[in-house]
Amino acid sequence: MEKRKLGNSDLMITTVSLGTWGIGGDYFGDADEKAAIDALRAGVDNGINLIDTAPVYGRGRSEEIVGKAIQGGYRDKIVLATKCGLMRRAEEYYMCSDPFYLRDGVEGSLRRLGADVIDLMQIHFPDPVCPIEDTMNELMKMKQEGKIRYIGVSNFSIEQMEAAKQCGEVVSLQPKYSMIDREIDDEIRPYCIKENIGILTYGSISGGILTGKYQTLPEKSLTENRWQFYKGFSEPGFSQVKKLLETVEQVGQEIGKNATDVSIAWVTHREGVTTALVGVKSVKHAIANAASGEVILTAEQVDRINKAYNEIFNQ
Repeated sequence: MEKRKLGNSDLMITTVSLGTWGIGGDYFGDADEKAAIDALRAGVDNGINLIDTAPVYGRGRSEEIVGKAIQGGYRDKIVLATKCGLMRRAEEYYMCSDPFYLRDGVEGSLRRLGADVIDLMQIHFPDPVCPIEDTMNELMKMKQEGKIRYIGVSNFSIEQMEAAKQCGEVVSLQPKYSMIDREIDDEIRPYCIKENIGILTYGSISGGILTGKYQTLPEKSLTENRWQFYKGFSEPGFSQVKKLLETVEQVGQEIGKNATDVSIAWVTHREGVTTALVGVKSVKHAIANAASGEVILTAEQVDRINKAYNEIFNQ
């Protein structure tokens, strides 16, 4: 699988990476720990070299599972990425990048991951209260102490990235981005290209709606909340996605691939994208997602998908 340099760091990242939001077990339905560990290892065994997690995924459960998965020699094969600055109380999330809580959070992540250093520490969401100078100063201290190697951000605007850069390094941005979630295309993606900030996309298959597995609108479930986060899980988004998938599946038939492969490949073919994060819960999915990193789309096929998207979503 192709590897790309992450921004101005020395990290070389495969075009498809392992996302672990789902294995936390509290947003995308229940998750089996052994199956998750096997899936993560299968992804690495099949060429993927980055695992991304966060302490709020399952209240630390995701990090603990990743920590177990990277034992036995796997730690040396991967780039380990996690996040800080987002806390959870009961079912409420709130941003907190205060230096004291930030350091406590990083120490907790290191402990749960069973790691000596985190390769990429990302500020999960911008804190509207704590000055970014305080946050970045603390992260730069922990970098100097050898606890983290590089600093990135997630869900930041251009203005927020600019402010963070004034106080330290920002090698990457992790935004929501997929064939149907294109909000960063107008300004943020061009900015990242110009400033050499690597992009790790989450929601690369929009919570699974771009796999084509849903023939009817799935019912809202008490055990998962993806419908709150991805527009394809409600109307009119679902009907629009179904229409777009006709073109996606046609392209897939031309190259002998399925809708998931094409949807992931569309993301990795976008200028500025370093890697597409894709969640896995099973060995089968991990192997399939790794293989999607080898999929090549022609310029004509990408243009055809984009034309269909514009006709369906921008009426």
